[in-house]
Amino acid sequence: MLKEDQVAELLARCEAITKTSLNQIRGNLRQAESRSAAIWDLLVLEEVSRIGSVEYEPGENASRDILLSLETGNKIWIEVAFLYRRFWKQEKASGAISKWIMDEAQRRGMSPYTVSYSFEGDRANLAGLLRHLPNLHEKMHFLSGADVKEFFDKIKQQRNIDHESKHSEFSLKLTYSPNRSGPNIMTGGGLFRRHQRPSRNTLFIE
Repeated sequence: MLKEDQVAELLARCEAITKTSLNQIRGNLRQAESRSAAIWDLLVLEEVSRIGSVEYEPGENASRDILLSLETGNKIWIEVAFLYRRFWKQEKASGAISKWIMDEAQRRGMSPYTVSYSFEGDRANLAGLLRHLPNLHEKMHFLSGADVKEFFDKIKQQRNIDHESKHSEFSLKLTYSPNRSGPNIMTGGGLFRRHQRPSRNTLFIE
């Protein structure tokens, strides 16, 4: 992934190439979920400009992304698509929830290494091992919920024995082992079935 200054420089070059302010891309760069796609648009735009003059979204409504005009007079419409990994949002949520749990353990005066977490997906789902997880803005609701609160309360009452709790709503199992010294352990079923592969960036040219 490009650094902030590299992205800013790339944007400036592309705006110089198109002789216009790329407002849509600027807006997408500010959003975490659309940032990667916006950077991919810029990379493609700069590369195709090497073989002709380019315009970015020159038409209205359902216009293709790039119009490439060649020296021969031919014009090529290019539709740029950035394909995200399947279930990338669930992978991001799993990482965030792991940190929530570690931070909560430390807040309660526990070593975060004593708590491990296992994410399991719905094995009956034909699309893959989908995980049911809280949204990123639901941190406080998740930590104050009955399942998580009861898990930590049991540890407080009996710190010298192992504890295990499977969340009643989300695809998560928490385990406490008082003698574990590290590292943090996160396990769980993969989000992809074996015959499936995550999508790669793809450039469609018509």
